[in-house]
Amino acid sequence: MGCGTADFSVTNAMSVEQANRGLELGATLVETLHSRGVNTLCLGEMGIGNTSSASALMGALLSLSAKECVGRGTGINNEQMALKVTLIEKALKLHADKFADPVQTLAAVGGFEIAQITGAMLRAASLGMLIVVDGFIISSAGLLATRINRRSATIWSLLTAHTKPVTSVFWNTSTPNRCSIWECDLARGQAPRYLSLC
Repeated sequence: MGCGTADFSVTNAMSVEQANRGLELGATLVETLHSRGVNTLCLGEMGIGNTSSASALMGALLSLSAKECVGRGTGINNEQMALKVTLIEKALKLHADKFADPVQTLAAVGGFEIAQITGAMLRAASLGMLIVVDGFIISSAGLLATRINRRSATIWSLLTAHTKPVTSVFWNTSTPNRCSIWECDLARGQAPRYLSLC
């Protein structure tokens, strides 16, 4: 997709074409897995270096301020935290006219990995696969998926004890009739690994 996204505080993180390409790549991967008999998609990752994109997406899609969406991630200090909030606030103001369209929102403030995760979720949902969501980055991608296709959140399970505010927001903005939230005392990214042992 590229060597990296651009600085979303001054321009789009990626082009709409790149965003769509990411969605397609994620969908293609899921199609391959499904053709081999896989019926569950477990998504989880550490959130190192991409919490800013996830926070910006959350703010853009839910009309929240940067302060309401930003956390310390891997443990940044107060000065770094203030800079993080400032840059995301700047991005939310800069790209505000794009937030009515979820794909343009992805292009404006998202990341390449979030594009592919979102595409994977959308295709998995269309194939009737169970989707397991663990962590903030994945939850933000899931929120984006439900904005692209509201029906994509029909077979979801949310596993994590570390992002309860995010998962509760996700719950309130997705289709609840076939969703479940499992509150597990696990570290970030561990839920899919433990589930694979069940």
